[in-house]
Amino acid sequence: MDSIDVSFDLTLVSLLLVLFGVAACYQAITSFRRYRAVRGAAATLEQDRETADATIVSGPVSVVESARPERAPPEAATGDTQRPALFAWRIRRHSSSPGRRSSSAIETVEGGLAVGEFDVRHEGRYVRVDADALSPEPDDSGEPYDPFDDPALDLGTPSIDVRLSDPDPVTKLLERLRLIGDRGLFGDPEFALGVGGNSVTPDRYQAVVVENGDALSVEGTIRETRDGAVLAPANERTPTVVIGDLDERGSGHRSSAIRHVTHAIVLIALGAWLPTLF
Repeated sequence: MDSIDVSFDLTLVSLLLVLFGVAACYQAITSFRRYRAVRGAAATLEQDRETADATIVSGPVSVVESARPERAPPEAATGDTQRPALFAWRIRRHSSSPGRRSSSAIETVEGGLAVGEFDVRHEGRYVRVDADALSPEPDDSGEPYDPFDDPALDLGTPSIDVRLSDPDPVTKLLERLRLIGDRGLFGDPEFALGVGGNSVTPDRYQAVVVENGDALSVEGTIRETRDGAVLAPANERTPTVVIGDLDERGSGHRSSAIRHVTHAIVLIALGAWLPTLF
């Protein structure tokens, strides 16, 4: 009887290891896509520069009028936010389709991007950024807007991540094992995991705030006006916006992809090897 229990325990552990390995693969793919997007933006910029059609202003922001998100953040997420130039936020929820046990995912149910009035100090002078050009276009599809999935934005990992509900016992166990959570191997997982009909991933409020003095890179064309330099869109598509330096962001995404691939290989290999012990 004891051997049966041990075998069952090993099988469960193996399944969990493989599951987290698959999650690491997903995170690696996400990081690699972001890396390609940043590198693609840099390559496009180099082509545009040859015809003097576009540039990227990069430097610290100086906020003239603060961004105001449509929905006020929860009290636990307010922090020391004072004068945001950009305020990107979303609410993530574990959802499942009725009648389909395998159809579950972490989805964005609400989100937005608030853009304030600000300048970017670029090459020794201040360049005003066209706030209207950065604001997301209205979407008639009915799907909630997710700024973290917007191909024109590279916001990185949410700097504000707050649970909107209490963690269940399974979540607490995985946090104690250092698999998920702030100090866990995978942070807070971006995949849906339910046990006994309960979600391991409670609703979360996530946000990124670009405040006065933070670095920002924005694509566009500099126009000289009577009020000074203004960064206008270089073409009809939404300008690329990257928090921080373009090259540094690309290198960071590449390193993240390599790290997650390594985790995935180790975890899936362990998950496949454990059942062979008994």
